[in-house]
Amino acid sequence: MDLTQAIYARLVGDAELVSMLAEYEGLPAVFTDENVPENATLPFAWTSGEVAAVPDDTKLQEGRQIMRDIGFYARRTGSAEEVEAIAERGRALFHRHAIAISDSRTIVAWCSGPVVAPTDNNVIGRIVTVHLRIEKN
Repeated sequence: MDLTQAIYARLVGDAELVSMLAEYEGLPAVFTDENVPENATLPFAWTSGEVAAVPDDTKLQEGRQIMRDIGFYARRTGSAEEVEAIAERGRALFHRHAIAISDSRTIVAWCSGPVVAPTDNNVIGRIVTVHLRIEKN
């Protein structure tokens, strides 16, 4: 299963979200590595690894419940309007929408947030948590 690749594809595949983000090396500024490049331009989206992943097996089916954070970040301007709009669009892409994962199927998908992300004085952020219940194909 490559959940990171599926999330990345959903984010960069949405023209509305892409229009709200900067570009990095000719691509939408969506990062999936643990470290965002130092020269990345705001605004951008970032996700890397699960916040939680627990077994959700039944007698006949292997499954998991997964939580994955997606952070959305913009330049601090005195207003949260830009980053909130970006985060809400990101949330809309995953809330109650199945995610195409190669070896699994989505049973339930929902989102919590956006909530305030820890940042510094120059950046403002919001985090959307994607909750998934999946079963192996």
